[in-house]
Amino acid sequence: MTNFMIAQLIAVVICVVACGSYFAKKKSIYLFLQLIVNLLYGTQYLLLGQLAGTVSNGVSSTKYVYFIYKEKANKENTKTELLIFLALSVILGVLAIDSWFSVIPIVTSLLFTYAIWQKSEITLRAIVIFCNVLWVIFNICAGAYVSAVYSFAEMVFATITMIKLIKLRRGQDAKDSN
Repeated sequence: MTNFMIAQLIAVVICVVACGSYFAKKKSIYLFLQLIVNLLYGTQYLLLGQLAGTVSNGVSSTKYVYFIYKEKANKENTKTELLIFLALSVILGVLAIDSWFSVIPIVTSLLFTYAIWQKSEITLRAIVIFCNVLWVIFNICAGAYVSAVYSFAEMVFATITMIKLIKLRRGQDAKDSN
């Protein structure tokens, strides 16, 4: 079996795990599932020879481990932590640039870092939706075709979850005002 085929099979597993993450109501469960997804994406991009994608997902995996710990410890995220992870994403990402589209993982890494640092579940999903547009482009260029299709589907799942969260919030707000 070729690296290309193994990478496409890994993408199928990514699809299953990531879909489940968007239905998670607790941020800690979402972050854990996204950690698994990032490790799998890093492996996929490594098999496809896409260093920028591998580096980006490696940094993202580190962020997820850190933010899962912070979430479970009930500790606030600081601006210093945000700046450190943003800098790490840029520095390591720049070292991996080898094509015009290899900038995309840096941009998405920066946006995702902010998304998981901040507190709003709705903002998190909105950023995920935007970043998936960028990942569709990167995945097509990188030869990660199953992931490109999935990135589009992921936008749909994230949108559904965001709508549910908005409805839950509205229902909670209506209850609180009574």
